[in-house]
Formats: sequence, structure tokens, C-alpha cells
Amino acid sequence: MSFLEAVTIIGGAYPPFERFQSASRFVFRDFGPRAVREIVSLIQERPAGSVFAGISLYALGGRVAEVGVDETAFFYRNARYILWIESVFEDIRFAGASAHWVGRRYRLLEPLTKGAYVNFPYAGIPDFKREYYGDHAGRLAWIKRRYDPHDVFSFPQGLSRRQAQPAVRLAPRPGPQDAPAKQAAERANHRGFRYVAPQT
Repeated sequence: MSFLEAVTIIGGAYPPFERFQSASRFVFRDFGPRAVREIVSLIQERPAGSVFAGISLYALGGRVAEVGVDETAFFYRNARYILWIESVFEDIRFAGASAHWVGRRYRLLEPLTKGAYVNFPYAGIPDFKREYYGDHAGRLAWIKRRYDPHDVFSFPQGLSRRQAQPAVRLAPRPGPQDAPAKQAAERANHRGFRYVAPQT
């Protein structure tokens, strides 16, 4: 199975009407009862138009932590888990409310956590290179310049030399006759962040 086929299958798990805003942080320590209550309180009220608000925990440790921090690009391998907060909505009119809700909670989580997982991109991170890549940002930028001098592999919060990339214009929704890969690419536009524009 190719990478594109695998991503298409994973993307197909989300219904086309589902949209979300989300952000992630790395957790390196145990939380006491008070901190746990504060974190749980963040999702007690959903933003306007949200059909679901939640926190997901993605375990790390184990084999991930056995590799030295400086042996690979992944700087946060000593974290215990990734904390992901999200708001799901179906009507695009509520995107702003969900974005504001996630942004406020992201700022409240910052004192308890470190960094952010680059594979859960969040457009609201001001210093995304530091948050995603930690102390490896400089070395990774050097590698990128060396092996991708024409900036072929890039996305708005990547290691590109460009400070900012233009906003992506969304393509019209593909019809049922179009290939699943094209449909999955278009559905990704709903996720509040785009890597590349669908080709037309």
C-alpha cells in the first residue's frame, strides 16, 4: 500500500461534514488533583456551534523514549504523552468560535506543558519553529536548506526560508465520480489548516 493510499483511508474515516479546530501540547510530568481539575474544566463548556469538545491523550514513553533526544529530528521524545484539545463543528459559520475557544485553552495549557506536535498543526502558535522542533530547529533548518534548496517540501509552519506562505484558496468540492484521494485532499481543507492546495 502506498503512503497516499494509507492517508486516503485514514482521511476517509472523517465524514465530509465534520470540521474541527485543535491544538496539542507535550506533557512531561504527573499532574496533581488540582491541575487535573483545571484541565478537565477546559472542556466543560463547548463553544457556540460545537457538537463535541474534548481532550485526547496520546501515549509516548516506551520505545520512543529509549532513543536519545538528539539521535533523531523528534525533540520531545522524553515527553510522557501528547495532550490534544479539540472542538468539532459541522457548520462553517462556527469555525471562528471554535478557533477562539481552542486558542484560549491553548494559552491556559502552556504553563503546564511544553512544545507542540508538528503533525497536529495549529495555526495559532506564534513561535511555531521553537514549539514544534525545540532545540533541533536550527539543525533541521540547515538540513532542509541542504537537501531541499528549492523549498519543494514546505508547508505554512515548516522550516522554509520564507517567513510566511500565502493563504490557500480552497478547491470546489469534488463530485462522487472523483478519485478517493482527491476527495480526501479536499476534506483536509476543513481541518483548520492546510499543507498543500489540491491540484486542479
